Order: sequence, then structure tokens, then C-alpha cells
Amino acid sequence: MALAITLVVIYHYKCWINGLPWYIGVIIKYGYIGVDIFFFLSGFGLTYSYKKNNLKTFYINRLKKILPCYILYGFILILHIYFTSKTSLTFSQIVYKFSCFEYIFEHKGIDWFMNALLILYILFPLIFHITKKLNIYIIITCIPIIYITTLCTDLHWTHLAMVHRIPMFLLGIYCALNVSKSKHYVPITLLYLIYFIGIIIHNQHNMEFLYTTMLTPLLIYIIILLSTNTPLSSFIQKHLYRQTKTIGSNTLQIYYGTNLASLSYDYLPDAGYSTKAIIFIIYLIFGSYLFNWITIKSNNFLQ
Repeated sequence: MALAITLVVIYHYKCWINGLPWYIGVIIKYGYIGVDIFFFLSGFGLTYSYKKNNLKTFYINRLKKILPCYILYGFILILHIYFTSKTSLTFSQIVYKFSCFEYIFEHKGIDWFMNALLILYILFPLIFHITKKLNIYIIITCIPIIYITTLCTDLHWTHLAMVHRIPMFLLGIYCALNVSKSKHYVPITLLYLIYFIGIIIHNQHNMEFLYTTMLTPLLIYIIILLSTNTPLSSFIQKHLYRQTKTIGSNTLQIYYGTNLASLSYDYLPDAGYSTKAIIFIIYLIFGSYLFNWITIKSNNFLQ
């Protein structure tokens, strides 16, 4: 989780500020692979939560975790829309924006990532039982289906960003259901690499997110190897465990911190690189603490 949010933060920094040397930018521009890791870990974690809780408790726990940040950022976004465009939203428009329907039908909404997670959270019991029934076959068949769907439709990038990550979400569920069969992960990784080569050879547009999705199982496998009895894992356990644990448990709050920075740039259209860089760091720190605070206060109030 800590690695995933670090990749996302660096990627957002490059997108909104740039100014990095080309040889660094070429690598960092694929930092959104951190989102693929998030989808995998979401499917993995939701499976454990769903198996140990009843349906009501499952939904309550999920909503307590994501709704405080989602609602706060949503109202900040509504105020931002008013101050930048002098447009007041009606109550029905606000409900439409918060409900995920605006994201589904108009690729807008509050934030594509959180809208996508909300949709997957709501549908999770259905997705879980389908994955449990079909097992590895859903992992094998979902890629061609998504690839053909992309070719035959004109989906917006915010929709592709969700649809192309569904294989990772399903893989997370599959791995959680088959922890004792971890040896199956290597063939799946090889299968995804074969799909990756096929997609590269076919060379169609709008496949960028699917490229990283096909490579993410290999990345996760490498992370697993490095985190098991290696000098790197020993170093992290000894010197960075507390920091990485804190970062990993506050990924959503950190993510919204970067979003606040992006909103602020609309008020500084002529700002230079240094100014934007400083603002990014300030909002990253301020936003992380703000959204962490609202999450804690909301959960304490609900208890």
C-alpha cells in the first residue's frame, strides 16, 4: 500500500507540475500502476472482510472508511466549481454528483477513483460469489472481454481507468480465496504477460491502463520476493516499518491531499514550477492530515 500510494503521488506530481528530467519522466509517467496495486489489494482485503462479517457489518465498515473523505472532498469540489465558474449546483445536481450516476453516465462525478471503488464496494457480494463460482476461469476470460469491449466502444479515459483495472480486482479476490494455492500465482502472472505481449503486438489506442494491468501481477510477485527474508525487507523492518505502516494505512487521505493540490492550481494559472511544487507539497501534507482528522472524528462520532 505504501509503495502504491508513493507511485501515485509521484505520478500526480509529474502530471500537474512536470519539470522533471526526461529520463526520470519516462519512468514516472507509468506511476499510475500504483492504482492497479490498489485494485488488487482492495479485492484481496474486501474478501477477508466479507468472509468474516455479515453483509450489514461489511457495508458499514466499508462506508465508515471511505465516506468521510469522499463527502468532505465532494463539498470542497462543489465550492471549487462555484468559485471558478460562478455556477451554483441545485440539490438534485449535488445528489446526482455524489451518487456515482454522474460518473457512470457522464464520466464526471466527485472523483473517478473513489466513484469506481464505491461501485465495486456496492457490487462486491455479487462479484465475490461469481468469482468464487467461476474461480480461475474468470481470471482467464475477463481480459479478452475487456479488450474487445475497449475496441468496440468509445469509453472515456475515466471509465477505462476503472474497467481496465477490474482484472486486478478479480485477481485480488481469487488470491484471497486461494491463499493455500499460492503456486497458481506464477502461471497467472505468465498468462498476463502473454496477454500483454499480444496487446502490444496488436497496438491499439486507449490500452495504456490495460498495459500496466497486465504487468502488475509480475510487479506484485517481485515485491513478495523482495519482502521475504531479503536485505531490503530486513532494512524496512528495522528502520522504516513504522513509517511505511503509517503511509500504507492512510493511502486514501494522502490521495485526497494530492487532489487538493490539483484544485488549487486553477487559482494560479500563471504560477511557475517552483511555486506549484511548493503548493503540491503543502497541500499533500495539509490534505493528508485534514482527511485523516475527518476520518477519525467521523468514526469516533458513529461509535
